[in-house]
Amino acid sequence: MRSVHTCAIGLSLLLALLFTAGTSADDSGSKVYIKEVGVFLVLPEDYSLERDEEFDRGGAFACYSFYAPDMNFPALILIQFFSKKSIRRVEKKCAKREDYGGEHYCATGEYPTTSEYYQQKEALKNPRKSKTKYQLKRFGNRNFIVSDHKSMGGDGFYREYRTFLNDTMIAILISWLNESQAKMADGLFANLKILKQ
Repeated sequence: MRSVHTCAIGLSLLLALLFTAGTSADDSGSKVYIKEVGVFLVLPEDYSLERDEEFDRGGAFACYSFYAPDMNFPALILIQFFSKKSIRRVEKKCAKREDYGGEHYCATGEYPTTSEYYQQKEALKNPRKSKTKYQLKRFGNRNFIVSDHKSMGGDGFYREYRTFLNDTMIAILISWLNESQAKMADGLFANLKILKQ
């Protein structure tokens, strides 16, 4: 599983991180602007974001880690933004078996493929007509593809929610430790809002 960050960040440090990461907060600190895709995220209470500087993380052209002072489970972990171009770049690198920054996702398949990109975009665009293996759920006015995965370390699980904003694939991860927490993941996710600019 992608790395899980757990730490408390003071308000002054949080604001500094948000502004240097290309985001800005409103007066409540719960609305954050992601300049790479031109969207606002309305975060659940007590959550903040920090730009993940890991190069080209699993094919994402932009990636942010979620933080909360008390990181209880289930917990929002990561939001990633993919384009067709960023996915193709990783597929080419992984196909050549190049050492891609020492990352393990080439070996484990922890990145979306071009095929998934097109299939999932079509499934979300026409959910009633879609003959898909994906679990589709609606949150607010947006459809998401939802999938559950076992953590690589074997000590928990994560649920991934994927949707599209125009041609940008958005993937959001929530982590949990046991099945009772899994049932709460959708409730936590429902408190995260994606707003167009």
